[in-house]
Amino acid sequence: MIYALGGGLGHLQRSLSLAKAATARGHTATILTNSPAYPRIADRCDLAGVTILEMPQGDELVPAVHRVVEGRGHDAVVVDTLPRGVLGELAAVTWRVPAVFVHRDITSAYAHQADVQRAAQRFDLMLCPGERGPLEHENLIETKPWVLMGPEELLPRGEARAALGCPDDRPLVVVCDTTEPRECAGLAYLAEHLREAYGDAAHVMLASLEATWPMMRLHLGVDLLVGAAGYNTVHEARLTATPFRAIARERLYDLQGRRLRSHEVLDDAALPELATRASTADYDNGTSEAVRCIEGVVS
Repeated sequence: MIYALGGGLGHLQRSLSLAKAATARGHTATILTNSPAYPRIADRCDLAGVTILEMPQGDELVPAVHRVVEGRGHDAVVVDTLPRGVLGELAAVTWRVPAVFVHRDITSAYAHQADVQRAAQRFDLMLCPGERGPLEHENLIETKPWVLMGPEELLPRGEARAALGCPDDRPLVVVCDTTEPRECAGLAYLAEHLREAYGDAAHVMLASLEATWPMMRLHLGVDLLVGAAGYNTVHEARLTATPFRAIARERLYDLQGRRLRSHEVLDDAALPELATRASTADYDNGTSEAVRCIEGVVS
């Protein structure tokens, strides 16, 4: 069971990546989510051996969590959210099976609270998927980033550009969609700004989540990716060697600014240069190693 409550797409997509790797090793997986993005991509989340359960909101959340997480039928619980849960709902949960915490970089002010530290120590294993967070654990393992697709699953450049509706051979600039409604207008403005700035030198498009998810499969057709500095956007672009520039958005726990390297930050004063990109990608996905680590604590 993978507990992936939290806003945005990051928790859910990391969990889908892990579940996909688990089923490849003969396991089944159930993902619990309350992501507002899930209804927008649900028709493309149909993975063999994976069940996705949408959790209720508000007062119904805590009893539902205890009922499902403390129930029977799973051999491990993997928590990809905060150590105590989104609303503290995991603080009183009794782990009946080995419990694994997925720890990416989060704000130190939150991580260093005493109750958060205690909650983190209740887990049997802590996995850091490509980035190290501030919490410590006696059984902490760092893996490479977790992504949804291997190199062999990426569409060839020509097919990817056709899928994105690119009309010619000009460089393609893609501005990624967001799951934050308050940021949609700003992205539309950014896409229009880039369209005017590049003129006839590039084709610029604003890619909707519904039309392009999972965006990673289309990366080889993209010459410049622009978006927020979320976990998936950054690590997928780096692994596929896709040129990208990102905006560090303010999030309650996710440290987007710290995730970015200096040359990856979108600079309002400088238009990113467009260069010929690699037509193939070769990388290791950290999910297979993560599944083996989880198997180790279960056995």
